[in-house]
Amino acid sequence: MRTQRQSRKVSFELESMEARAVTSSLSLGLFRQTVAFHASTGATNTRAVAAHATTRVSSTRAATVAAPGTLVPRPSLPTFLPAGPATVTTPTATNTDVGDIKHGPLAKAGQDLIRLYQDFQAFKGEGTFRSTHAPNIQVVGNSVRVDIRGSGSVSGLASALTDLGMQVQHTDARTHTVEGLLPISQLPNAAQLSQVTTISPVYVMKLR
Repeated sequence: MRTQRQSRKVSFELESMEARAVTSSLSLGLFRQTVAFHASTGATNTRAVAAHATTRVSSTRAATVAAPGTLVPRPSLPTFLPAGPATVTTPTATNTDVGDIKHGPLAKAGQDLIRLYQDFQAFKGEGTFRSTHAPNIQVVGNSVRVDIRGSGSVSGLASALTDLGMQVQHTDARTHTVEGLLPISQLPNAAQLSQVTTISPVYVMKLR
């Protein structure tokens, strides 16, 4: 009776190992070779057979079986290289509507200077220029008197404005302000300078 129970136990263990061999991708032929090898050498300790077979089944986690008795090294995992530095693209201004007070190229100048510039665009160059929409702004010839406030060095700001043709008449380092006569045609270019924050017109003083 004991021998029958032991035989059934061996049979159950071998069936269980066979199932594990199939589900773990171990070659069924290699599994059977292992059992046959132990049988031919007279091994009777079923626990030793089970342990050896289980070890072979578990070994598939570290290697892939290509053929009975031949172990192929497990393929190496793909190497992921670190991503390169992100490319930063500087957006290009697309709004060229001079009349756009909030987002146009003359947004830093305000409505009165925008009207003055639009009148100058319509001016044909005959006679003396006068703005019909901004008559109270000081205009000298084809230039307008403005206070331009900026950031950083006031001398650097004055130099950049001089390059645009401005006749600088006064600078204030405390408030970063440059005052003078700027060609009306250069208003958009002055407003696009990065160090410029605001452009304000100088109005004609009226006596009461």
